[in-house]
Amino acid sequence: MTRRVPAAAVQVPGLVSGVLIVLGAWLLVFSVTGVYGADSGFDAPWGDRIAGAAAVVTGVVRVSARIRLRTASGLAGAVGLWLVVSPFVLDYGFGADTATAITTDLLAGTALATLAAVELVGARITA
Repeated sequence: MTRRVPAAAVQVPGLVSGVLIVLGAWLLVFSVTGVYGADSGFDAPWGDRIAGAAAVVTGVVRVSARIRLRTASGLAGAVGLWLVVSPFVLDYGFGADTATAITTDLLAGTALATLAAVELVGARITA
């Protein structure tokens, strides 16, 4: 007996891959052009560059099907969680000049972590 997989469950992996690539590219662009506040070091922009590159690479690898979906979702979730905690760990400084960088990291991280969690839950339901 074969199980029917809902159409939405089939589309979620492609959606997550696309969001990974787009948000990763946005982080890479923002890390070069964005304002991170006072020049207290290279941590904040480099943190976004590394997270953005990791998101793009994970998205491309997912599209090329070179990695298990659960592993890729775990990586996407890890990148998302890093983006959520990085403003606090790297101490962006909380002021008007860093608000855009903090908001970008929090929104991108929340989106990545949420989509990865939804995909992992969906993979358990259809498995």
